[in-house]
Amino acid sequence: MLKKTMIALLIVVMTVTFMPSLAFAADSGSAKTNTKTTGKVSIGKQKLSKKKIGAIIRNDEEDVSLTNIKEMLRDAIKSTWNESVEEEEDYCPEVWNEMQTAYDTVMKKVNDATSADEIIEGYFFFFIIVPDEILEPIQTIEALGSQTKQYVTGASDLRDMKTELKKDAKKALSGYKASDYNSYYRGLINDRRAELAEKIDKVSTFREYALVAAEVEEIEENEEDSYIEIDEDSEDEEEGISIGNWVYTNQEMSAARKLLVKWAKEYIRQDLPDMGYKGKKDAFDGQLKTFKAQIKKDEIMTVMLEQYNRFLQDVTKAAGIDESQMEEASGGDIVRLKKKMKQIFYQYKKRDYSSDNWDKLGTIYEKYIDRADMMYLQVQVRDSVVDEMKAEMDKVPDKRKELKKLKGKYRKNLKKYLNGKKYNQKKAKPIVRKALKAVSDSQDPEELRNLYKSYTRALKKTLRSFRIKTGKSGAGTVSKSKTVKYGKKYVVKVTPRAGHRTVSVKIDGKYKKLKNKYTFKSVKKAHTVYVVFQ
Repeated sequence: MLKKTMIALLIVVMTVTFMPSLAFAADSGSAKTNTKTTGKVSIGKQKLSKKKIGAIIRNDEEDVSLTNIKEMLRDAIKSTWNESVEEEEDYCPEVWNEMQTAYDTVMKKVNDATSADEIIEGYFFFFIIVPDEILEPIQTIEALGSQTKQYVTGASDLRDMKTELKKDAKKALSGYKASDYNSYYRGLINDRRAELAEKIDKVSTFREYALVAAEVEEIEENEEDSYIEIDEDSEDEEEGISIGNWVYTNQEMSAARKLLVKWAKEYIRQDLPDMGYKGKKDAFDGQLKTFKAQIKKDEIMTVMLEQYNRFLQDVTKAAGIDESQMEEASGGDIVRLKKKMKQIFYQYKKRDYSSDNWDKLGTIYEKYIDRADMMYLQVQVRDSVVDEMKAEMDKVPDKRKELKKLKGKYRKNLKKYLNGKKYNQKKAKPIVRKALKAVSDSQDPEELRNLYKSYTRALKKTLRSFRIKTGKSGAGTVSKSKTVKYGKKYVVKVTPRAGHRTVSVKIDGKYKKLKNKYTFKSVKKAHTVYVVFQ
């Protein structure tokens, strides 16, 4: 199950990355990243997204042998050294020895490993999650690499470095405003603040300094780089949930809830039928409602994701689907399906569509390509998916159909301006005549839209105005007379002077009872207001 597998992997990753962690990517283009590149690998925080996950999970040919893992880790370690470390002569002996020891230690750990379990904790997409035994030496190299003789001349500088680190930690944590987090994450922030202060006080070697400095940097990065984005129309970003964060803001939690509900609905509407479910889609409305209520109460991201995972399991079981009995999709079949989609898409020509509708066709095509990339069961790979794509594309009108629809709509709208009560007909009628002729003559949807906007702007200026005339006698004030546009609101305020009172109020010649104001909710004619104070 695609989304089930994806979330299960996420929960594992968030667990192992709660404390400082590192992910090595063999292909940094395979998922959205906020990283810095070091040679063949990328180091940084990853973003959980639906897109292309199916293809990644399906890729059984990916080389994850011990030899390959060792090679990737060695490349990462060497790249970190080359990127971070200057010449030996640029460092005091204490700093250089710490970095050299870290390098030798981690390289020996990798080279001596007899199984993958000794040097990695798991996979996530193309990423390898490493244990502290690999992570900490790399963090040491990276943190101490900047501590050249310009900054550190010997062990005596460690005390000043600790003082600066305390300032950095305070600054990093100051970005986490209590009001932005729920009670659970506020508690984590307070605990982290106390733990960090204790760790800094205990630092007695450059290695210990490097590890705490790496933790401070991680706190800063979580504040600066964490995100949950809900943006279906963005071309640069995929919607997704940032992973590896140690805290999540209320806004991020809310956005994640919306995204998980959206994915849950898509699973019912699209994935279950793809796996052979032929029942009613509203059969799961009760479970969906319960799921939404559950995650609304959850304060912890991993707990929300576990709820999502259970929801998928429950609805899959209720749908009578047993994935364990289904054949996995082959990469070749996915490629052939995508080729058929491409062939259909290429039957549509840009010259036949307005730019807006051409963009809609492209969006539909990308959506179905992404859907194909996410398929992982053979039952999902079928020609009817191509037919669905074509049916959706055929609903997008070409220029001829779009023009006909727009002309009918615009003619109807323009005739509304011939309402003599609302619009000044002496001014509106000539504009409407010109606009109707322009609509009839136009042969391009985009040109027609621009013409319509131009004429409607001019017609809106013909909206009639009415005078609200006010007057009074005695000691008090009344809002000034004013000219008001048709349909607009106007409030007349009545205020007697201290020691006086409002005796009577006439609206259009009729007495009205009111305390201190009268509201004309939708002005459609002229009015008079006269107030007597005593």
